[in-house]
Amino acid sequence: MFLYLIPFLQVSRKGDKVVNQVKINQWLKERQIDCDESFADALHCLAMAHKRKCNKNLNDIWQELGIHKRNISYWRYHPNSTMTRSIRRQLIIERAVALFSLTEIEAEVLANKAGLTRIGQAPFSTVFSEKLRTWGGKHGNLYDHVGIDKRTFYKVKSGKHLRKEVLLALLIAMGLSIADIKQCLAAAGYVLSTSLPTDLLIFHLLEHELKDKSGFERLYVINDHLYEMEQPLLESIKRE
Repeated sequence: MFLYLIPFLQVSRKGDKVVNQVKINQWLKERQIDCDESFADALHCLAMAHKRKCNKNLNDIWQELGIHKRNISYWRYHPNSTMTRSIRRQLIIERAVALFSLTEIEAEVLANKAGLTRIGQAPFSTVFSEKLRTWGGKHGNLYDHVGIDKRTFYKVKSGKHLRKEVLLALLIAMGLSIADIKQCLAAAGYVLSTSLPTDLLIFHLLEHELKDKSGFERLYVINDHLYEMEQPLLESIKRE
């Protein structure tokens, strides 16, 4: 296949793995699930409006945000890359808030498109510990099923290294309700975004197809779907 065709097919490479947006987009379309405007498109629209208002060069605007135009293109064809490297994305959002004079509501909408939230919550360690007590299962059984080691689990429990993929894996494996999952994610600075294809897939499965499954079964089924769609799985790095 010619390289110039890749963006139009929405096929990209993540490390050594091909990430194919066509499959997951088709999956959503078959279920009449529409993605909202992406983070990349929203940021581009804000930049264009600012360009017209202030008569600025677009490249200068990207520079003020600390990014390059190729970042917008990358995010457009890698929408689920917003699940990782959240610290940098948060910094870009805060710069956008200042540069474009966004209201609190506008800023939160932009953050949500990146799978993030700016709204302050109770500390994640407090919220997660409460859910663990309610769940009542053995911690070792939980982190073994998720695929992380004991050290990583207790770092997460204390509010450190809160990667969205790992958090979702833990919360889903515990069999938590959608409301509880959203509460825990928000405490860690994340949301289930209607602008991210994988978030929409996960939400749909939890809400409609996996209600009668156990937490561990839900995680396995969701990861099976993500694997089939050639998307990042809900798991941490492999244990040594």
